[in-house]
Amino acid sequence: MEVANAFLRLLNTLLISLVLSADLAFGIVEHINCSGTDLQKVNNALHEAVSVAQDVSKKLNTFDASQPYADLIGDPRHAIYSSILRPQDKYVLQGYLNSIATIRTSNEFKVRIYCSPDHVIKHESPADHNEYWWDKDFYHNEDGHQVVMSLRAGNLPSPTQGTFTSLGRISGVKSDATGQAHMFIDANTIARDTNPNVDGRMLTNIRNNGLREDVDFNSLDYIRPLTRSVLHELFHIVGGLVNPKSNVASVIDVRGPKGRNLGTFRECVSQKNRNPPAVKLAECLNTVTIGLFLQIQNRNTYWTFGIVNRVTLRPDGVSYIPTSRKRLVVN
Repeated sequence: MEVANAFLRLLNTLLISLVLSADLAFGIVEHINCSGTDLQKVNNALHEAVSVAQDVSKKLNTFDASQPYADLIGDPRHAIYSSILRPQDKYVLQGYLNSIATIRTSNEFKVRIYCSPDHVIKHESPADHNEYWWDKDFYHNEDGHQVVMSLRAGNLPSPTQGTFTSLGRISGVKSDATGQAHMFIDANTIARDTNPNVDGRMLTNIRNNGLREDVDFNSLDYIRPLTRSVLHELFHIVGGLVNPKSNVASVIDVRGPKGRNLGTFRECVSQKNRNPPAVKLAECLNTVTIGLFLQIQNRNTYWTFGIVNRVTLRPDGVSYIPTSRKRLVVN
């Protein structure tokens, strides 16, 4: 009887593992410490981010980014794309989207998603005896032993105060964690669907059912579901590092003068031809992608200025500035 019970327990464990694998990972994306409702929300957002990437990449297949700027009033793809990105940026964006579309099945990236920050610690460096924030969950690609990598100086706030991604690199002999990425999603981001200051519905829901009848929710700046944050972090991941021995990402965030990362529609427009250009900013890539996806109820939707008329889905005036003073969340 004891043997039979042990067998049943093992069988039950295997069945649970199979269910979790089918429902959560689909490949090399692991959920480390997410559970319950949080796990379901994160999983749904990941699924949708992959679907959005697939959808928008197909839209770009037939899109000629070199068309005259005047085509903003004709092709709705130009309305959002040409406002923020340059013609030569199309293939960069599409390459990132293709990588996101296959993130669950490709061997190119090994992604771990965290809902609590247990993998981040503050510790003194044995090299210079200064304190740093470290990610302790990386491992050497060849033999799997633990590799701890520095994230930032210890006198700075913990990166876990908000959603962020750390990328593995070569940090020394037998310390090759390239291709690994850790995405931490903080509690406020997971609860975005309950935040009254933004439209936190799934992007597919917004596209199918229409824009909310509330001030600001016809603005891309205020459409910020969990999917948008996951997609933002995925742009960091697929962009990779400038070189495998650096701690500098190719797709970055830039701190703005208001104490948050640049990423509103207006800010992305202003970075189009500046340094760094919008194509290097995760939230600007995100804005273009979401605008291309959100063709409301399969009607042409012109996000030329980041705000549309709810009835006509044409640009709502020439202002980038929403009418209310809700606190804006960027990523």
